[in-house]
Amino acid sequence: MELKKICFYVLIVFISGNIFGQQTNSIFIEANAANANNDSNSIGSCTGVNTDITSESNGDGTYKLKATANTTDTGRLIFNFPASSTEPHIIKFAGIESTGADVRLVTGRNSNGSYLSIGGSGYTNFNDTLREYNVLIDGLDGTDFTIEFFLYSPQIGHYLEIDNISVIPINQQNLEFGNDIFIEANAANLNNDSNTIGSCTGANTDITSESNGDGTFKIRATVNTLDTGRLIFNMPASSTDPHILKFTGIESTGADVRLVRARNSDDSYLSFGGGYINFSDQLEDYTVLLERFNGTDFTVEFFLYNTEIGDYLEIDNISIVPITSFTPSGIPTAPTLSSSGQTDTTVDLSWSGATDDVAVTGYNIYKDGVLETTLANVTTYQVTGLTANTSYNFTVTALDAAGNESVVSNTITITTFSSGDTGGSGVWSLNSQDAYYNEGNVGIGTNTPDELLAVNGTIHSKEVKVDLNNWPDYVFTNDYKLPTLLEVEAYIKENGHLPNIDSAKEVEKNGVLLGEMNAKLLEKIEELTLYIIEQQKQIELLKLKTKN
Repeated sequence: MELKKICFYVLIVFISGNIFGQQTNSIFIEANAANANNDSNSIGSCTGVNTDITSESNGDGTYKLKATANTTDTGRLIFNFPASSTEPHIIKFAGIESTGADVRLVTGRNSNGSYLSIGGSGYTNFNDTLREYNVLIDGLDGTDFTIEFFLYSPQIGHYLEIDNISVIPINQQNLEFGNDIFIEANAANLNNDSNTIGSCTGANTDITSESNGDGTFKIRATVNTLDTGRLIFNMPASSTDPHILKFTGIESTGADVRLVRARNSDDSYLSFGGGYINFSDQLEDYTVLLERFNGTDFTVEFFLYNTEIGDYLEIDNISIVPITSFTPSGIPTAPTLSSSGQTDTTVDLSWSGATDDVAVTGYNIYKDGVLETTLANVTTYQVTGLTANTSYNFTVTALDAAGNESVVSNTITITTFSSGDTGGSGVWSLNSQDAYYNEGNVGIGTNTPDELLAVNGTIHSKEVKVDLNNWPDYVFTNDYKLPTLLEVEAYIKENGHLPNIDSAKEVEKNGVLLGEMNAKLLEKIEELTLYIIEQQKQIELLKLKTKN
């Protein structure tokens, strides 16, 4: 089975507090939610299938997106989102369903149709009380993606309301595995990265260390009875924030191993998606997002179900990190702004990509100190609608997923061309010390240039570099068909020039391409070399015969 990263990434969180950083603004949508800016995360479009989409006021001046079933067929509400990377993303939103409705977040897909991973259960159920939801998805390919909310078997009039929807990428650099376990038999008091495994116990299992051949070790839990076996880890919770549990694992062929339970020290259960996580008989990476911590130590239990004596589970690289580590703690770095050209009415801007401790999500462009536009995570922009022969000051700032804005970049001052400059087409561009001519041909000593650069006169240069392919080393290959001297003589008598060399009339009409002509001349030199070598062989043979 192909090794793959299995990420059971569904977090269905029913909370009233804000755990992932700054909440986005309300949607403030029109009927179809098209091109609505939601904080720094732009919802490109929203569509419905078997639903009527309207805006719904909640009484405080803000609005929700309301999808109401208009048939008894399954209805859908589909959002298009930009993906800034292939890293896992958190989809955040507030939602409510009408009483009696069955609303689920069930499908996420890349732009090529491939499905995203949204967890062990395969869907997220809604509630008829307004709640906040956080769903962690994986499998992004870096292109735009869609998220679909389904109204299953609805009655006409059943509805779903969505608000405060946003996308936040999670920086995988903060999700590194812990160090190898290097265990003793009970794994007690071992440091694993910065996260200490307090102890490891087993029920109906024998716990040993297992070498994988490279000097590191796994914890191995082997069933010693026909009852269900358990491997229980005690771990510290540093806060009530959600935590990410990461580990590698493998089960013996035929075994049925599941991560099924996680509990606080008071025995209250943690939430981690669809109820349990199946293992594989191939060594794989697992990432589990746990919720509902009370701030005390907690346990994670792996069960070996309906097993035969000798079935086993191996665990390694186990770590636990609070989710607050993945929300931005500082502002992005400032970009460096430059201009790649201008016309009488436009300016082309570009900037170096800023960095952030989680992810940069967009940029603000300022013209003369006033916000010109807010962009997604791109590094170029053309300012349009400018006045000819006018000076403008431009700056740019970076935005992150928490709504932080960097300090302003350097200021560049650009003066647009006069209306008649270069025909008003902006074919000339200036970037630092380099000048570019972007359209048409250039003539020197001629007003009818027929190439990008036409010179009616002499060019004085120390060196001319020509890019070439197919340099004629092929003459010296064994399969090269060297014409005989008699064939060459016949060709010259008929055509008045060497084979594969332009005639005087052709050169007079078309000129000479330096690179091509040098290659042709070298071909003739190499052919001549072969003739000389062959003649030398004949001379040596005649000398030998004369001597004898």
